[in-house]
Amino acid sequence: MATSTPPGDLTSGAGYGRSRALGWDDRVAVAVELAERWLLHSGICVPGHASAHAGAVYSYYDTRARAHVLLYAEAVGYLLSLCKYLRHLGRAGDWAALGRAGGAWLLSLAARPRPALIMGVQDGARIDQVYAFDNGVCCKGLLDLYEMTGVPAYREHATRLADWLVREALNDDGSVKPVLDLPSGRFLENRRAWFMVSGSFQAKIAIPLLQLATSGGEDYLRRAAARLCQWATAQQRSDGSFPANRTTARVNLHAHLYTVEALLVAYALEGWKEFLTAAERAVAWVLVRQRPDGSIPLWTGGWWTPTATYAVAQAVRVFLLLDLVRPAARLRDAAAAGAQFLLQMQARSQDPGADGGFYEERLFAGGLRFRTSPRVTSWATMFAVQALHLVRDRPARFEDAVKALF
Repeated sequence: MATSTPPGDLTSGAGYGRSRALGWDDRVAVAVELAERWLLHSGICVPGHASAHAGAVYSYYDTRARAHVLLYAEAVGYLLSLCKYLRHLGRAGDWAALGRAGGAWLLSLAARPRPALIMGVQDGARIDQVYAFDNGVCCKGLLDLYEMTGVPAYREHATRLADWLVREALNDDGSVKPVLDLPSGRFLENRRAWFMVSGSFQAKIAIPLLQLATSGGEDYLRRAAARLCQWATAQQRSDGSFPANRTTARVNLHAHLYTVEALLVAYALEGWKEFLTAAERAVAWVLVRQRPDGSIPLWTGGWWTPTATYAVAQAVRVFLLLDLVRPAARLRDAAAAGAQFLLQMQARSQDPGADGGFYEERLFAGGLRFRTSPRVTSWATMFAVQALHLVRDRPARFEDAVKALF
């Protein structure tokens, strides 16, 4: 959203047109309840009695084919963290049981003798690729599952994962080798996919490293996290943005916000102020791109670019977390607008596979028309659930709230 406010100024509400209170109204309450029910009962999470993949999470439900697609390790990592978060809030549902099932499935994905986890399972076949970023998400999920259940195996495997990430996937300069190809045993890059090239977004691996380091882990994990975040901040451009990876100038909002999340956690756990400064500049860049309806383009380079539900949900979370550090009406207004957009992206359908989940994206359809993606996505829904909970129940302390970020 273009405003007359300079991009570096987060304190003004100018340009937002109206100020909305972030109360927990009936629409948000119903949306969250439906989304949580979708996660528990729609089949997006494979139930314990259903198959050999009990505990797995599908990437998305295709509303056209009426089919679930891709058993996805990264989505399970997010689920484990969400289960801990929702159980802490006292939300209805056996979140601990769901988390334990997911944890067991993750451990079955280890690319032995390595502790690293493969990407997932497609059409019954294991995918012989190991993504460093995904393993960071799963490491965080296993740590949260350990904290929720007290089962030592989850922390033990998370510790082995963290060690593998630092020793095998992290370069000396703080950049990350993105993908290990198991058949060849080599790390690869592929410029045709933004997430298969080293980029600042992989700084999110620092989150579980710091979680381990601050709970009795070895100090080399803390040093590695610092290298990750330092390399990431070196990629930041003068306007505050983080390019999608080291080979492009284009910015992907999803990746940009992954970087911000890592920097906020690093500041919260270690007090590294330079990372807070970089995060503030990055959030200011997002604020000026928000549209009046609360949406934010996924990519730079054209107003027709899709709007991703998952990225808007990330933005809402980041706005509200940063507001706890630097209180600003502009951040609260932006979070409120983003939450309103999220409510429009929730599936309300007679199809139980879709009803209550969140569509992945809003797509440009020509002229002034838009349409929703046919995909109802697990991780978009998880991000939206946490974003809407934060809208309802503003946490009192940044240091506490940021630890629940996943």
